Amino acid sequence: MGARLGRCNFMGLALIWAGGTSNLIDRVARHGLVTGFVIIRIGPLHTGVFNAADVMIMVGLAILICHHWKGRQTGIPQLTACDA
Repeated sequence: MGARLGRCNFMGLALIWAGGTSNLIDRVARHGLVTGFVIIRIGPLHTGVFNAADVMIMVGLAILICHHWKGRQTGIPQLTACDA
């Protein structure tokens, strides 16, 4: 039987896959244009313009890196909030 993915790994990979698929669909269906840009403004502060699909990819990658790094610190796999 194959190895099972933990919740953190699954969540990270799912976000990466969803963001990549969203960008691919935009590139193919919209002739190279990407939609889904977001600007967040809170009073005088605001972010730059960013693509929501790219944010999903980066969050998924951060989840995978943090989960992997946390497991390497102790040398044994830990039960985290994602795995519970």
